[in-house]
Amino acid sequence: MVGVIARSPLPRGRLLFLLMVGVVIVSLSYPLLTKPDEPDPEHAYTIVNTFPHDPEAFTQGLVYHDGRLYEGT
Repeated sequence: MVGVIARSPLPRGRLLFLLMVGVVIVSLSYPLLTKPDEPDPEHAYTIVNTFPHDPEAFTQGLVYHDGRLYEGT
């Protein structure tokens, strides 16, 4: 039996295509299979004071620590 080549039932290109279609179907159905997250809680705020601000400066960061909000410029 010289010259007999075993072939797979599906050509490699078709197998790759079917694999990609399967990945797309699974990834698109994932949000339908998971339960939705709870909405983020809302927080109220009150402006208690304002301070002058340099219009040429920009905020580099905000930190909320022990009930106070700190701004870094």
